[in-house]
Amino acid sequence: YGVYSNQPGFGASGNAVAAAIASPDRPKADLERDAVAKPAEVLTFLGVMPGMRVADMFSASGYYTELLARTVGVKGEVIAYNNPPYAKFAEKGIAARYAGNRLPNVRQVTSTLEQLELEPASLDAAIFVMSYHDLYWRPADGSWPPTDPSLLLAKLHAALKPGGVILVQ
Repeated sequence: YGVYSNQPGFGASGNAVAAAIASPDRPKADLERDAVAKPAEVLTFLGVMPGMRVADMFSASGYYTELLARTVGVKGEVIAYNNPPYAKFAEKGIAARYAGNRLPNVRQVTSTLEQLELEPASLDAAIFVMSYHDLYWRPADGSWPPTDPSLLLAKLHAALKPGGVILVQ
C-alpha cells in the first residue's frame, strides 16, 4: 500500500468496518471478492470511521464505495468518482450497485479531472484501489483522453482536511 497523510494519526476503525463487511445486504459477488480484496485490512488501515467524508477515486462499479458507505454511515458521505471512460466501462455494475437508491450517502461524480470539483478541506480520506495506474495508462486506440496525474493529486491535497489520508492500493 502507499499512503499519503498530511498529518500522522490515522488508524483503526474497528466495529464499523466489521459491521459494513458483515452486512447481509451486500451483493453476493462482493462477498466472494472479500477473500482476495481483504477489505477489513484495507479499511482499517485507511482509518475510515462513521461520520467521515471519503472519496473512492476511479470507483468503477463500487465494491469499496459500498463498504465505505456502510462504514461512514448515515452521517458520512462517500464520493464515488469516475472519469467518463471509467464510468462507461463499469456502467452495468454502476447501475446495479445504485439501483433503488441502495446507497443514499454516496454521491456519484463523473467528470474529467479538469472538471472535477472538490471542496477545500472537505475530505477525511481518499482511496485508489487498483486504479492509480490508470492515471498514466492509455489504450492503443486512443479512446481515453490524456490525464494530468499532478492535477488530480493537487485537487485531492487541497480537498483533504488536516490529518486527511490518501491510500493507494
